[in-house]
Amino acid sequence: MADLGDSSEIRSFDFFRTVVGPMLAGHFEEELWRNSIAQISNSEPAIRHAALALSSVIESRVYARVELDGLALQHNNKSINAVLALRDESLILLTCILFICQEWLHGKVRRARAHFYQGLRILESIKQPSILVREMLAPVFCRLWLFPAFFGHAHHVPMSAYWMREWTDIPTRFKSSNAAMYSLAALWVLLLPCIRQSEPVRFGKMPASSLPNSWYTQYATVNELFSKWSTAYTGLVLNGSDTSKCPLRVLWVQYLIARIWLNVALAPTQLAFDDYHANFASIIEHCTFVVENSGLKQNGMFTFDIGIISILEFTGCKCRHAKTRLEALELLRRMGEQRVRENLWDAKTVHDVVKQVIEHEHDCSIENLTKQVELQTLVEMPPNERRVDDFHRVDLSATSGEGVDVDEPSGVTVVLRVRDQAGWETQMDYVTFLR
Repeated sequence: MADLGDSSEIRSFDFFRTVVGPMLAGHFEEELWRNSIAQISNSEPAIRHAALALSSVIESRVYARVELDGLALQHNNKSINAVLALRDESLILLTCILFICQEWLHGKVRRARAHFYQGLRILESIKQPSILVREMLAPVFCRLWLFPAFFGHAHHVPMSAYWMREWTDIPTRFKSSNAAMYSLAALWVLLLPCIRQSEPVRFGKMPASSLPNSWYTQYATVNELFSKWSTAYTGLVLNGSDTSKCPLRVLWVQYLIARIWLNVALAPTQLAFDDYHANFASIIEHCTFVVENSGLKQNGMFTFDIGIISILEFTGCKCRHAKTRLEALELLRRMGEQRVRENLWDAKTVHDVVKQVIEHEHDCSIENLTKQVELQTLVEMPPNERRVDDFHRVDLSATSGEGVDVDEPSGVTVVLRVRDQAGWETQMDYVTFLR
């Protein structure tokens, strides 16, 4: 049993075990966050101090106990020193994950990416993975693979074929919601490069016939795998899993978004999204249930995995039916008031982005649009020339040169891209916010 030292360490460790672990697990009953880290901390100083540092950071941020920032820094330094002596790759991977969470909470995206890529290199070098690596840590890095793509880093180191084969060998029926989650994350790893490679087609810059044959082969493979996933998910449900529970609803809306992306991958106009209003309405129904029944009502909630905030962002931006996208905006407002964060998606920030997109496309304020919907006035769909094709986030601290400490961002600008006759009209000044 580890010597936890003074009473502050004992209290911080208990806070991690009873509050932080379950909170990070979020919608899923994940052994790693709820039990394994606390157990390993008993014998491994590097893990113990990383967990205590993360616990102090979360308590400082969520409960406004800023006096704990110094304690977090002390434990972080102790963890780094202990890591240097480690030879067990699984323990180094675990510290990478804990460090990534800390950097997310501090808004230090580049440092989080550095920890991720370091961990990915270690994972790829392991020849005989332990049970801890195979069943817990490798799936975590698969889910982490998505975050650099959405937060300012286009280039990606691929997941190895070894791990992808294991996660995309989809059974006829999933045994648990966690198994379905791991598989769905792997399919998103395969899907995202397809979506990115076909961007020039969707943005009207080249015909679909210009894509290489390899793209169509990969697209067909991914499409088939998602169909198998849907069948295995249905088998899980038919075997008695309660679809009224939040984890299965979260997985289903993530699947629905993937299906929409697959169907519009080669559509050269934003009008293609209008054919999927039924999917978007279903997403709102499930997300509303999750918001009202998940139990994640604690102010300042922070979960490790991507949940529904990014799903609501996509729905609010791509569904042009006024009532449905306003419902997405309202759910984001409610989550934003509680300062909910999932991974790097902050509900308040996403709400502001979606609000600006809706106001731009409908050319009126949210208040006026809401009144029209409440009065059941027919609200016309935005014309294609007003629709936002895409947006990306620009870290303001990264715009002032190489010599600046980019890990202390002052804010983020969201750049909305609206197509004009010549190609793009980029509008830089829609959303700027402090982190």
